[in-house]
Amino acid sequence: MLIKTAGVSKVVIAINKMDDPTVNWDQARYEEIKAKLTPFIKGAGFNPKTDTHLFTCVCFHGGEPQGPGAEVHLPLV
Repeated sequence: MLIKTAGVSKVVIAINKMDDPTVNWDQARYEEIKAKLTPFIKGAGFNPKTDTHLFTCVCFHGGEPQGPGAEVHLPLV
C-alpha cells in the first residue's frame, strides 16, 4: 500500500497501556492484540514474522519499563 510505496520495509508497532489495571501486563491480552493486528499488517504488504516488531509500552500511569525502581513484568516480547 502507500507505506510500501514510500520505501518502508520494516515496521515497529507499540502496544500501549499494558500497565492499565484492566490489562495488568496480561500475556493473553498481548496475544489477542497481536492476532487482531496481523491481518492489517499482512494487508499492508508486510510479513508479520520478518517485517514487523511489536513491543509493549508503559504509558497509562507514566511508569518506566526499565531503569531504577522499575517493576518486573511479563516478558511479552
